[in-house]
Amino acid sequence: GVNHQKIPANIYDIHPECRRIGQEIFDRYLPSCEKIIGKKFKKEFRNAYLNRNAFGDSVWTHRDPFDYTLIVYLNPVYDLRKWGGETMFFSDDLTFCRGAVSPKPETACLFKSDIPHKVTGVSWECGEPRMALTFYLELEDAD
Repeated sequence: GVNHQKIPANIYDIHPECRRIGQEIFDRYLPSCEKIIGKKFKKEFRNAYLNRNAFGDSVWTHRDPFDYTLIVYLNPVYDLRKWGGETMFFSDDLTFCRGAVSPKPETACLFKSDIPHKVTGVSWECGEPRMALTFYLELEDAD
């Protein structure tokens, strides 16, 4: 019952227009990320995804397998008082919350990818999904 078809090598290629827009956003935030961390990152993103969370969605606590993670919050309007969708950060043993970031429009959150994190649930009062673009930043190789 297993389908043995080969998966094409380019199955995860990014559409050219999506890559252009993603690169434009990445280029806008990269200098600030490098200034904050004090190190250089690779200039072209290779891993990114658009995150859409609506009421009823759930996200598990996880770590990302990269050097740093950059979340850019995309909603133009967001009622931070009651809509939810915060990015929460946990201790390594997951016994307590180290902090949380509200998805304030047109802001970003940069953190070490190995910190356990998740998105909180979006309230039923939220009139639109919580949208964020997540980039995985890789440090330049040391020469």
